[in-house]
Formats: sequence, C-alpha cells, structure tokens
Amino acid sequence: MTVKSGFFSDGSSYNQADFNAFLLDSIGSGYVLGYGLELRVIQNSPANMGVIVRTGRCYVQGYYGWVTSNEALTVPTADATNPRIDRVVARLSVSVNQSVTFAVLTGTPAANPSAPALTRTSETYEISLARIYVGAGVTSITTANITDERGDATVCGVAGVKHSWSYLNNVALDVSSMVIDAGVSDRDPVYFNGTKWVVATAGAVGFYDEANDAVITAGYLDGFTGLTPGAIVDNHGVAITATEIIVLESPVDNSGIAQYTGVLNGGVDSKYTLSQTPHALTVATVIPAYSSTASSGTFVDGLVAALASVNAINPACVIFNNQGATYPFSLDVVTTSNQPGSQTTYKTYNAAGTELSSVTVDPGAYTLSIDATVDKITYAISGGTEHTASCAALYAVFY
Repeated sequence: MTVKSGFFSDGSSYNQADFNAFLLDSIGSGYVLGYGLELRVIQNSPANMGVIVRTGRCYVQGYYGWVTSNEALTVPTADATNPRIDRVVARLSVSVNQSVTFAVLTGTPAANPSAPALTRTSETYEISLARIYVGAGVTSITTANITDERGDATVCGVAGVKHSWSYLNNVALDVSSMVIDAGVSDRDPVYFNGTKWVVATAGAVGFYDEANDAVITAGYLDGFTGLTPGAIVDNHGVAITATEIIVLESPVDNSGIAQYTGVLNGGVDSKYTLSQTPHALTVATVIPAYSSTASSGTFVDGLVAALASVNAINPACVIFNNQGATYPFSLDVVTTSNQPGSQTTYKTYNAAGTELSSVTVDPGAYTLSIDATVDKITYAISGGTEHTASCAALYAVFY
C-alpha cells in the first residue's frame, strides 16, 4: 500500500507509529511554553556536582516527557586537567526503553571544549535543554556554568507551534533600515522615486479581487501617479508606513478608512508577562541577574519605578498594545550555606519602605510570588561562613 489516510471511524486500523507521526507533524519537538517551570535547568542547592530540571513538559518526535516535580541529575566528575561541556537532554528511546528520560550527556575534556553532538536516529532522539560548563577539577556546578538552550530551535525549540500562526509571536522582523530602489526612475511599471511609489505605466499595476477571482487593473489605476499613505483606489486600498507597504484585500469598505501617516503599532491589547526566560518579543530587562557571596543583600530595589518605565514602552511590532504587567508573577531565587541548619529569610517592601512580607525557609531554590505593590526584595542567611545568593534576570515579554 503506497497511500495511507486517517483517522476514520469505519473500522480502519491505526498503530502507534501513525499516531506519533500525526503528533510530530502538528506539534514538532521541543519544550512546552507556559507549563510548570518550563523544564528550566538550575544548580543544585547547596551547589554540588548536580543540577535540577524544573517541572514542565516536552514533546520528542511525537512522544511526550513530563516532569511533575524537580528532577535531580548528577554531573560526572570533572577532568583534573581540562574543562568540558556537558548537555542536559530529554532522550527518547522508541523501542529499547520506550520512554522519554532526562539525562546529562557528557562531553569530551579539551583545552577548548565543544558541546557533545545530540543523537538523532529512528531509535534514539535527543533535545538539549541546557549546556553545562564543567571546569577542570571543579567540585560544584553553579548558575554561572549553565547556559539555557531551550530557545534554540536547532537543538530544542518550542513544541506545539508547528504550522501555526502563533509561531509569529516569537518572530521579530525589522525592515526599518531597508532601502527599496531609492532614486531609481527607469523601472516599469512601478518605481520608488526616493519619497514615494509611483505608477509609471497606466493600468500596469493590478490588485487581486478574491471575490471575483480576477486581477483588476484598467479603470482603477489609470493616471494614478501617487500611492500616498492610506490612498484609496476605488474599492482597493494601499497603505504605506515608514517600514512597509500594506495592500488591503479587495473588496474593501473604504468608508471608515482614514489616511494614516504615523508608525503603526499594536493590534491586540495585551499585558506582558514577567519571566526569567527571554523570548524574541522581550521588551525590557526588569531585574538584572544577581549573584553574591554575602550573607545578606538586595535582589532588587526600585521595582515599581522599573515596571512603570516598561509600561510606557510600545513594543516594536504590530501585534500587541502594551497594557502593563500581569500580576502576581514569580521570581526564582537560590541561596546556599555551608552550615547545616542555616536558614534564609526573604522580605519584600513597598516604595515607602514599609515591610509587606517575610518568610524564612531552608537555603536552596525558592519561588517568590510578587504583587504590584512590591518595590524591594531582600534576603538574609543565618549561620555559616560561606554563602551564595543568586537569581536569573527577569524580563518583560509578550507571548
């Protein structure tokens, strides 16, 4: 049989391979945005030769992997002489183990190491969540040694957007620096004279009339020599902004179309999300990355003013109108101490300096929930002589 089709309720038989082919073609391979903590890889706490894969889901060649609670992985012992680069991977085994597991893929020590190649065969297929730089002789892995690879479509990428218009949410196109035939005046039928498009030959430019399945030329553009911003030619329209030419689909009701000469921004009212994972539509860094060996300190001071500045940004795309931040949002932080029984106290304050909340927990990874009144976030570690405190940068992003 050379042709297959499905899925029908006529008694036809379909197997696992048919179902996985359907998922692969519609979803692709990669991690799932917005589910859990999106499989982000962080250091262990206290720092040692291990890392943690946070909760989340992924799809690998039509099969899914699901981390329901933090998954701890061990990084092999460092080479005494040379550094190496390892990878944290989601590994599909189709028939041998019939599973998607999470593992450390060990690299080769070298003076200038490179990341190990991913296995991608019909039996075993790997996607990379992060790279780990393992220095010569080190005995622990910290946040600074971990490089996120989830956003790299060549090794991982986002699942669930294959063949989908929502994929455009992660694409930013900047054509503001392009010059199209500026100053050229000998092109037929249309040329750009340096300031505007000009029709050189009457009736030479056509618009597709979808309703009638025909190209309209004569009678609509005869003698029309200036396609200015927002110009309407009978029931066909052209709008020119500083960066693009927009042809309005025919037929067009032009009764409500006004001439527009500014820069077009936004189309959908949307709040931005505060995330420690940057995306293509990242509009600002709200909290810079923080790392310290002090027993106490401040992760951020002046958060309210920083977010007010972000609220005034109009993103450079034609997708979103900025409606401010989404609250509450999460901030992942990590502290360590060399003394058993130590504790970390996190406090938040408003812009007036009034304490809003205080929580005391064991050192390690912790997620703070931040509302709109929080302006300052501090930590204090009790006990011990060696401490670390860190958090990844926090970004304002549109999904």
